[in-house]
Order: sequence, then C-alpha cells, then structure tokens
Amino acid sequence: MSFIEDDESELIIGADSFNYQCTIPKSYVHRAVIGEVFLTDIRKIHDNKYITAGYLPKSHIYFNDLPYKIPADRKYDAILLLEMCRQTSIYVTHNFFSVPYSAKFIFDDADFILFESDIPYKSGCSNAIVEVNIIERKFRKSELTGLIFRMDVYVDGRYCAQKTMNISWMDEKKWHRLRHQRSVECHDTIPHYDSMPGYEVLEPASYQQAGKIRLLSGHEAWHVINYYDVKKVLTSNTCLRGPSNEPNGPSVLPTLTPKDLLLNLDFPHHARMKRFVAKDYSASGLAWLTPHMVDAIETLMQNVRKDDEFDLYQDVLDPLTVQINCLLLGIPLVEKEYFRVLSVTVQKACPQQVGDLIEKFTALYQYLSEHVKGIRQHAEDGLIARFVAMRENATPPLNDEEITAILLGSLLGGDQNTLTVMTKIFYALLCTETLWQQVVEFPETTEKVADELIRLTNLGTVSAFPRICSKPIELSCITVPAGDTIFPDVYLANRDPSVYADPLTIDPFRNGPRHLQFGYGMHHCMGQELAKLEICTAIKTIARLAPDLRLSDNVSPENFIWNEGIILRRPARLPVCTVRK
Repeated sequence: MSFIEDDESELIIGADSFNYQCTIPKSYVHRAVIGEVFLTDIRKIHDNKYITAGYLPKSHIYFNDLPYKIPADRKYDAILLLEMCRQTSIYVTHNFFSVPYSAKFIFDDADFILFESDIPYKSGCSNAIVEVNIIERKFRKSELTGLIFRMDVYVDGRYCAQKTMNISWMDEKKWHRLRHQRSVECHDTIPHYDSMPGYEVLEPASYQQAGKIRLLSGHEAWHVINYYDVKKVLTSNTCLRGPSNEPNGPSVLPTLTPKDLLLNLDFPHHARMKRFVAKDYSASGLAWLTPHMVDAIETLMQNVRKDDEFDLYQDVLDPLTVQINCLLLGIPLVEKEYFRVLSVTVQKACPQQVGDLIEKFTALYQYLSEHVKGIRQHAEDGLIARFVAMRENATPPLNDEEITAILLGSLLGGDQNTLTVMTKIFYALLCTETLWQQVVEFPETTEKVADELIRLTNLGTVSAFPRICSKPIELSCITVPAGDTIFPDVYLANRDPSVYADPLTIDPFRNGPRHLQFGYGMHHCMGQELAKLEICTAIKTIARLAPDLRLSDNVSPENFIWNEGIILRRPARLPVCTVRK
C-alpha cells in the first residue's frame, strides 16, 4: 500500500500508477472475509484529499455476471460503487484520523449521483479510483466526531459517479449507552400534528386494497397507500403529471401552475431539467451554506436569549430560511419584503382564495423572470446567475421560462416548505422532551432523529400530486386502467405497518427502507438535501446554544393556533423559554 504524500498538481488518476495486486486487510474496512474487500491502495494528497484504488469484482455477494448469456448484456451493478465508497470512508477514517477500530460508526446521510447508467464492463476486472475530498469536519467541543466526504468515482478512467457521505463515530461504551437509552416516543402524544386530508373519501383504502377519493378538482382518483405500490407509481414513466396541470385536469390545487415547474414535467423533459440542477442541489453542492446557517442562527438566538420567553418560529426559524434562500439564489435580502408576501400567499392559500392565488402566483413568476432576464440585480455567485450562465450545458439549452420555473420551485420550496417542516419538527421535539434531550446529549444522532420525524411530517393537507396513467399499471391489489387517475398517498405510505413496525412510534434507530416524504424516483424533491441540511443545522446549533429550551408554560400545545392552507400547515407561533439556573 502506498501512503504517499504528493503534490496535488502531480496527481494522476490513472490505473497504471496504483497497486491492484492485493487487497488491504479486511479489518481496515469492517469486512468479514477477504473476498468482500475491494480496496487495494491509498494515497494521501494533503489533509483534505485522498485517493483510493480498487477493483470491481466479476462475481461477488453484490454482483454476479454469470446470468448474462450475451457478453454485450453484462453490466456492473452501481451498488458496487456504493460499497467502494463505504470502504473508502472507513479506511481513510481509521488510517488518517486515528479513529480506533473499536469505534462504532453512525451513517448519518448520503447523496449519490450516477453519471453513467451503464457502468463500463470488460473481460477482466475493472479498476476503480475514488478521489476523496473532506468537505467538513464535525466536532463535539474539541473532539473530532465525524467527517463529510465528497467522493468522485472513476471506473477504467471514466467519471461514473459522485457520492457525498456524512458519517459520525463514538466509543463503544457511549454507543451501547445510547442504544440502551434511545428515545422512543409515540406520535399520538403530539397534539394536532396531523391535518385533515384535502380530499373526500368515496371508498376507504387499506394497505391491502386501493380505495377511491374525490380530489379538490372534483375528479375521482384511485387512492393508493401501500408503500410499495406508492413507490411503483412514483417511479413509473407511464404515470404522468403533465395532464393533471391542464385545464379541467385532476388536481389537488385550486388553480393551474406554470407548466415548466419540475412537479409538472414528465420523462424525458423532467430528466433534462433535473440533470441541470443536480450538482448544485446535492449535499456536496450545498455544504458551503453550513457556516452561514450557523452564523445566522447564532445571531438570531443572541437577539432573543435575553428574553424570558420568545417565539422560536417568528424570531429564529422564519428569518433563517428566507436569509439562507436569498443567499443561495443570490437575491438581495431587502427584496424579501416584496417576494415573501407573494410566496406565503401561494403556499397558504385556501380554495376560496383562487383569485388572489392566481394574482400572487403570476406576480411571483414575473419577479423571478425579471431576475433571469437581468432586469433585476442579483449576486454573481448565486444560483440565478449560475443557471443563466450555464444554460448552454443542457441539451437543448434552457430558455428563460425553464430557468424561471426551476427558480420558482427553489424559492417556494427552499423557504416556505423548509420552514414548515422545520417548525413542525421543533414543535415535535419540544413536545417530546426525551427526543430533545437526545439531540442535546447526542448531537451525532440529530440526522437520524430528524429523518424519523420527517417520515411522519406532512406539509399540509396533501402529500403528493395525482398522476394519470398513460398505460395500465399493475399494483399489488389492482390493475389501474389507462386514462385513470392515481393519487399516491406518500403520507399514509410512510405509515404502512408492513414496512415500518409500530409506524406511529418515533424511533430514530428503526430498521426500514427509505421513507417517501421527499418523493422517489424521477420526482424526488429537488431541495431535499437543502431541507435536511438546514433542519439538522438548526437543531444542532439551537440545542448547543439553548440545551434547556422548552415550550412556554403560558400556552398549552393543545391550544396552539395553526396556519392552515392547501399546501402548508404549521403552528402560527412557537412560544418557548429556557430554564434559568
């Protein structure tokens, strides 16, 4: 193995310069047998950059090429690249950051972008290179407790994938204490957390049988709540969103929305737009925002900590999301007084406000269009300027309307959607004191606690948008004919007891598949990494600054006033106080 410190300018990402003759010891990457080890070499470039080398096996527990009868059909499974990245993260951590082999690791979060859907295959084993960048070190007091990696993966010299990986670690004693004392709360103990659905039930659905509902538009739709059925609908290219946004189409909204919004696009147009923004909205592409988030939260908390009681929603969370969203997009913060009136109306409108909703939607679209066309001034390092400058990278190039539609989704989702979920999660944490104490005492578990609460958190009265079948689709209980409308209920799918045991129990360490709150497949939420980053950063920072935070005694949670809308539903206030010692 080559533990070589090298000048970055001399770095050669090529097969010939690395050892592929033997693998590293299996204990270095937490594998049980040598045959499961992919890595063969490692080089340290500097303190924040490393290169690992390895091979992609022809036959393995994750992959076997024997079923392929025709050589041209042979393809590597992308899960091999995921395993190579996992081994890389463990290897680098042990060898260069002095983490003992007895330490217990927590997989906090990851983001994986596959650029080559068909990974190159050859008669011999393919060689793989992982270029590793440390993009953040995580500390608890002065102790290093975690790392965030960005890994660029090359197979036989071709750039195939990028993975951002967030891991933490702790000693064995602390790990076992955490597992023994882990917080398990019942969702039912949180007053008014769930909202009434925004549809009329015609035939009740079950997790074994689809039902029928009437949407806000008056159309009937198949109500699908089984986790795997919902997942299948979300990933199907024949369950179309576009027709639902046509005049007189089946909809959960009282009006049409811009046709170029990502939520209204279908394959292949949607894939073209999503590829254009993928890197900027990946975990690694957003990591630069973290220190800005921490600084903003510290300033906002400093302004209110002198008060015996303050409104966490109004004084901290609300100004935080708009400040970060403006920074990301490059919009001058002073313009929030204009566009926020529009965005709040769009998100919180009720069916009786159709006229006002259309007016505000049109004005908000026009506002962003003026930024895209250069009529309004914006920062040169924000996403508005970047998208305009990079429009030629899409095939065909993006026009003004398409860029405006992307930014409209960013402006609404990055501000109001994130604010709603974050406010409800803080409400849940403070209603369940053991969960709040867990993130205070074990901040390295914040991502898991937040993710479990996101699973149970609905934005408003709807959890998904209806699809129209262009072809029949077979679900576990029924074949839905072509032309019928399906409502894939993500909110109820995330509570499927066959997938999540005791689904209303808040268990951050539960074993189960990825929840569907951010969607799945082509229509997964573009801003999910931004939302998770902002929510987790807010929890960690506020827990550090105010570990004794609690809901005010002056207002019972049962009496909280909630802002109700079609898309968003959240507490209007979140009165809190700190215990004075």
